[in-house]
Amino acid sequence: MEETETVYVDWAIEDLNRLRGSYLDLIDEKGQKTATVRELEKVAHDIEGQGGNYDFPLMTSIGSLLGKFAHEKDTLNQLDIEVVRLHVEALQTVIKGKIVGDGGEQGRKLVEGLEKVIKKIS
Repeated sequence: MEETETVYVDWAIEDLNRLRGSYLDLIDEKGQKTATVRELEKVAHDIEGQGGNYDFPLMTSIGSLLGKFAHEKDTLNQLDIEVVRLHVEALQTVIKGKIVGDGGEQGRKLVEGLEKVIKKIS
């Protein structure tokens, strides 16, 4: 892995820790605090903005989906929180697996699956 990718992975891990913290807060608050939803949206936006610059466009795609999902909400119900969990886990998988590029067929299916879940509950 190149040095710039290593730097990005370190940043992404920090963002994922923040995202996981927001997710856990949502569970504790039962999704009812708008400030937590906005923080989740902000972190997802940060992930979206950085991924493509470091050959992690899959992070950008997933971060974008999560950010748009959160943007549409002030509070989250239990199903919404489950959608957040799926996105957090997908992002963690990309970073742990150091999946650069678009992830090929597996990456495409992952993004399509997340899109279907969002569409189904919307």
